[in-house]
Amino acid sequence: MWFFSKKNTSRIADHLLETCINTHSSLNKNIKELENTNFHSDKRQSAEILIIPVLAVIIATNVALNDRQKIKMLILDEFYEKLLNKYFHNKDERDRFNELFDERYKEYKDILDNESPESSLLFGKKFCNHLFGDGNNNRIALMYMIRAMYSVDLTTTKEFLDVIKLSL
Repeated sequence: MWFFSKKNTSRIADHLLETCINTHSSLNKNIKELENTNFHSDKRQSAEILIIPVLAVIIATNVALNDRQKIKMLILDEFYEKLLNKYFHNKDERDRFNELFDERYKEYKDILDNESPESSLLFGKKFCNHLFGDGNNNRIALMYMIRAMYSVDLTTTKEFLDVIKLSL
């Protein structure tokens, strides 16, 4: 149990945060390229984009550390606190993000739990509708890219945590 000291859980939370920061940046860049525009996300859109890597990190951590509840909660609590401190500078912004995240978590989790072939496209479609709010369903490449980037974050985060878990 020595591995999961406060210092080490903080390092793990930092790594998870770095994953979110990198994916958030990549998603912004890729959306701009796929849309062939000078896409600059506003605060609402930035929060919508941030939800994708946060969702992947939280789900991967829940799966990888399911049998280590206390450690899992320490890591996720610290990760989430650091995330909020990085992206949201006042209580109102944090509250709005928490509310939005709770909504999207339920919505996206229902889609992701569905094993049907259409779920990949539906996940991306829901994301695009929330991001752009225009109902344009012609963003097929973007829809699949969102699911792919989510899947990469989910897989790499779970693999990272599985390796760490072996050291117990």
